[in-house]
Amino acid sequence: MFGLNEELGLEVLTDSEKDRLLEEILDDGESYRGKLLFRIFEFQGTLANQKGFQGSLAPERDFLSMYQHCYVGITEKSLNFVLLQTRGKNSAYDQIKIPLLSLLLADISLRRKKLKLQLYFRNFKIVLIFDASVEEKEEDMIKETEGFLKILSKFKG
Repeated sequence: MFGLNEELGLEVLTDSEKDRLLEEILDDGESYRGKLLFRIFEFQGTLANQKGFQGSLAPERDFLSMYQHCYVGITEKSLNFVLLQTRGKNSAYDQIKIPLLSLLLADISLRRKKLKLQLYFRNFKIVLIFDASVEEKEEDMIKETEGFLKILSKFKG
């Protein structure tokens, strides 16, 4: 059921499982512009009282102690997360949806096959990193990240 991602050293969902979980939190009439596996590099603040927040995750939980990786799908209206719990034998996950209307600022850097997103919301900041595989060509990585870059560039400072 779960696949092993040797590069990351953790059990991850298969592509079909990832798509199914992302589809579960997709609003009617919306479609994903991009989907990527990110490493959660930093989280500051709280999801408590975050306007429009939806999900199974308890908002006061400490992101970094529970999750280190997440699948993220981006639409024109929201960022949808499938958070992977990497501790213990069982691969567990939580799903959350955060409206893009609540995004204040997006700091985006793309270099050397690495996409770094610093996303600033009213009550929290999250830093996500996507590393392309060693074999992946830079132009393929740009194509893969294009949906994120196009939508998040509207929020650049």
